[in-house]
Amino acid sequence: SPAALLFFIVLGALFWYAIYQGSTWLCVRCLKIEDIGELLLRKVLSMAFLTFFSILIFSNLVTAFSTFFLADDLQLLNSAPVSRMQLFTARLFETTLHASWMIIVFGLPFFLAYGQTFQAGTAYYASILAVMLPFVVIPSALSLIVALVLATVFPAQRTRDILLFL
Repeated sequence: SPAALLFFIVLGALFWYAIYQGSTWLCVRCLKIEDIGELLLRKVLSMAFLTFFSILIFSNLVTAFSTFFLADDLQLLNSAPVSRMQLFTARLFETTLHASWMIIVFGLPFFLAYGQTFQAGTAYYASILAVMLPFVVIPSALSLIVALVLATVFPAQRTRDILLFL
């Protein structure tokens, strides 16, 4: 319903704003530490990228099993006059989009706060946008490779259930 949609949009915006404010507070506090503040903030940025990358790997792995091996429409799509490469590319895009949207949307406030703390110019914000595409595609591709290897060795349903449990 429209009321529920509006509620979740407002809730998401408030959550996004809270992440931004918390990230700004963290960045400012780190910079206030004498001598090592800037280094500490760079390490925080590195840890954020590593955390986001790890989340993307795991999320893409679970999603790859769902989209490539366990989807209900696979039988129909395999019998359709669509090339295997087109189907594979579409499923890779779907996997990347489904598994990565949250990191992009809710990671962005942290990167914006980091840039604001250092009074970064437009080049910083443009580079964040340019880096996000390979940052979400690389873990998606790596996860798909792992999913393909695991699916050849173990049953897909059981492997996905184990990954969801983990």
